[in-house]
Amino acid sequence: MARLDSLKNRLDSSTSRSRAESCATLRHPEHQQRILEEIHAVKSAKLDAGEDAGFTSHDYDSMPFFNACIKETLRMYPIVVTLARCTDRDDVIPLSEPVISTSGEKLAHIPVKKGQRVIIDITSYNRLKSAWGEDADKWNPERFLQPKTLQQMTSLGVYSNLLTFSAGVRACIGWRFALQEMQAIIAGLIPMFEFSIDPTIDIYRAQLGGMVPMVRGKEAEGSQLPLKVKPRASSLNEA
Repeated sequence: MARLDSLKNRLDSSTSRSRAESCATLRHPEHQQRILEEIHAVKSAKLDAGEDAGFTSHDYDSMPFFNACIKETLRMYPIVVTLARCTDRDDVIPLSEPVISTSGEKLAHIPVKKGQRVIIDITSYNRLKSAWGEDADKWNPERFLQPKTLQQMTSLGVYSNLLTFSAGVRACIGWRFALQEMQAIIAGLIPMFEFSIDPTIDIYRAQLGGMVPMVRGKEAEGSQLPLKVKPRASSLNEA
């Protein structure tokens, strides 16, 4: 039952990830244009080959920049920012990089006791400069199109070296479905609409169970992400 609950939670959160994807890409119209060009290229190739224009999972995965934007969204805007685990034995956690304790001691590993609660910070790893580069705090989908010199230093998670879907035997069992849902939503919307956002609106992320977008000064109205949506001229012509 717990695993089924985990699947439901991850599937529900894919909608929030799509909102995060919109928030990231709508600030970069040039990125929307590159995504649109990749979608049109795949669709044209399928039609030229006499195939149905509908996209398959292979078609979604074949678009480099399209998927780079999704990966960068998952990296920068995880819906769940921490994970809690309980140790089932006494053990020692090795550290890839030493840390300084509150007493000033340099630690290369952390001993834990059986039954001890361990909090894993997803956001800190997803923005770790030693793994993602000096621009780890900035939106840059291009990092996933470059040789993985930095990312080769670490290997965890079920998707693209990210901790967003957790890792190991307790990783999210619905990650692939959530990813394909994001791909389908974005590939369906970008050819039809141009998205933008009013630069005067201050949108930030707040933790309400998961991380959700909020408008500063309008918290009482709940989670919201105001968008400007304009039909693309090409979609009007097709209609």
